[in-house]
Order: sequence, then structure tokens, then C-alpha cells
Amino acid sequence: MYKITLNSSPGIMQQAVDASLNILEEGGIIVAPTETAYGLLVNARDQEAMRRLFEFKQRPLDKPTAVFIESEDQLKDYGVELEEKQFSRIGRFWPGPVTFVLKSSIENWPGVVSADGKIGFRCSSHPFIKSLIGGFKVPISATSANISGKMPASIADIESNFAGKIELFIIDPVLNFNSPPSTVVELVDDDVKILRKGAVDSKLIKEIFAYG
Repeated sequence: MYKITLNSSPGIMQQAVDASLNILEEGGIIVAPTETAYGLLVNARDQEAMRRLFEFKQRPLDKPTAVFIESEDQLKDYGVELEEKQFSRIGRFWPGPVTFVLKSSIENWPGVVSADGKIGFRCSSHPFIKSLIGGFKVPISATSANISGKMPASIADIESNFAGKIELFIIDPVLNFNSPPSTVVELVDDDVKILRKGAVDSKLIKEIFAYG
């Protein structure tokens, strides 16, 4: 497992992005930081890579992973149809630690589209993730860097859990393992449902979507 530790140097950031792009293009899996936690990242269009990801996570395929996007403007590219006011409201929380689960017209995308036709979308504010998705022209699937049901307490835990299974570990030394996860919100038409409480207050989210 190759490791790169981020710091304030633009050169190190670019090295981390370039190495990650190469591995993702070749069907590899990386561990990388978001603003809330470490995630397992993979090319979402590479079905063999997705299969390995779910196998390593011990996660059933009917429990999809989220997809990273650059902004709410990309949602329409994924078959999401909402009123313009809803796109604008989503944009008030992005980039940031909110995952939106939205209805999509895309079919037959194992590990990404749920049985009821929904996709989870995340627009991260972490500078590494922002640089990475800006340079990778296919979707990146992301899920927390843990065995399903077991949260890691340290970098050593992640290394132990995925030794020999991931190609690259991007380390952010300031990331706090005690940070709350992203808030997960399901939005269907005007119906807002909080699927998981997290870093952004659920009450605030409901107020924004109720009153704009």
C-alpha cells in the first residue's frame, strides 16, 4: 500500500491527485479523505472494481454507494429531474457534508442505483476531492473506509482492515476521526426525509427545503 500525506504544499497535492487518477483509471481502489471521514474511492463505471469494493467492505450490492460530483449542475447528467428551486436549495449545502439521495432515470448501474431507482450524490468541500473529481472524467463511487458496521478509530485501523486490498492511501493529518458523518437526505419532489443525522443540522435542512 503506497501512502501520500497531504500538507500545505501544492506539489504534494498534485502528486496525490495524479497518483490517484492513475490508479482509478486502472481499476484500483484508493482511500482518501473527505471533510468528514476517510472514504474508499473507485471508478464507478468499472464493474470489476465495484465488485471488489463491495467484497472488501463486506457490503451487499443492494446497498449502493454514493457518487462524487462537482456541483448540483451535474445532477441532470445523472437523470435527476427536479424543480429549479430544488437544485438551488441543494446548492446551498454544497460543497459540504450532505449526501442527497435523489430519483434517477438511469437503470442497470449495480452498486450505484438502488432498487427503487435512486442515487446518492456527494459534493465534497475537501480540496483533494475537489481536485480529483475535476480531473477524472467518469463518475467516482465513494463509501466510508470501514468494514460494514465497524467504524475505524485510526489510520492504523484502516491500514489493517484493507492491507493488500487498496493501492493508495491519501492521508490528511488534520482529519478528525471523531467528526460526524455527512448528513444523508432523501429528496423526492417536495418530500424531505433525513436518512442519517450528521454534520449538518437536520432541522436546518428541512427549513431550507420548506421555506427556501
